[in-house]
Amino acid sequence: MSPLKLFEYMEAKKPIITSNLPAVKEILTNNVDAILCNPKKFDEWKNAVSKLNKNRKLQKEISKNAYIKLKRNFTWNLRAKNLIFHFDRLLKKKKYYYFQFFTYWWWYRVYVISVI
Repeated sequence: MSPLKLFEYMEAKKPIITSNLPAVKEILTNNVDAILCNPKKFDEWKNAVSKLNKNRKLQKEISKNAYIKLKRNFTWNLRAKNLIFHFDRLLKKKKYYYFQFFTYWWWYRVYVISVI
């Protein structure tokens, strides 16, 4: 799965059912902003789909929570500020490191071109 797919799903404001992989669990919380299932247990996936089909309130709640989490923690601007903050911290700690940091704003996204 592409790392950006989760963020795209959160942006779509639809309920998310996904694998409970460690990388996913860093972003989503089971039964709060997604339903996380063991990738090897078909019954968990079947039960998750059934649970959401039967409970419209849960659908709306986890969709809303995922969208709010996205907007609070994972926007491109927040990620860029976080990167710059950490680069600045490194520069202050170790004066002999030199970072060549270029940013290009394209569709409000920041791309790091090179770090030397």
